[in-house]
Amino acid sequence: MDRMFWDQMASLENRMEAMFRTFGAWTPSRARVGVLAARPFVPAMDVIARNGDFIVRMDLPGIDPARDLAVTAEPGQLTVHGERREVAEADEKGYQRLETFQGTFERHIALPEGTPLDKITAEYANGVLEMVVPSAPKQAEAKPKKITVKTPVLAGS
Repeated sequence: MDRMFWDQMASLENRMEAMFRTFGAWTPSRARVGVLAARPFVPAMDVIARNGDFIVRMDLPGIDPARDLAVTAEPGQLTVHGERREVAEADEKGYQRLETFQGTFERHIALPEGTPLDKITAEYANGVLEMVVPSAPKQAEAKPKKITVKTPVLAGS
C-alpha cells in the first residue's frame, strides 16, 4: 500500500475521533493511549432481552460493590453510580504505563414505562454487575371503538 492510502486513513481516524469527542464518547486510538491525561472511566455495558425481561451487564472489575457501587431505580431510569479506586501498589512497583482507569462513573439506562421498580435485581460476581429489569405488566389491548358524531338538533327541522 502506498503512503497516500495511510495518510488518508490517518485523516479519517482524526475526523472520527473529533466526531466522537463532540458526543462525549471518544476513546483514543491505540497510538495515543500512552500520552493521554486522565480521562473519565465509563464501564462497558451490554443490554440483552431475554424472555421479555432486560438483562443489563456492566464490566466493573476491581470494584468493591459494598463500598463503591450504588444502583437506584426511578420511573423511567435506572442509574448505576460507582468508583474505581486507584491501586496503591502501582506507586510501589514503579510502573511506567497504566492503562486501567480509575475514578467515578455514572451510567443511566432508560426503563420502559410501567417497569415494576421493586422487582429489579442486581448481582455482582467476577467483576460483572448484572441487573435484571422485569418487563412491565401487560396491559389489556385496547379494542377499536366507534365514536358516534353528534349533531345539534335544529329547531324546525
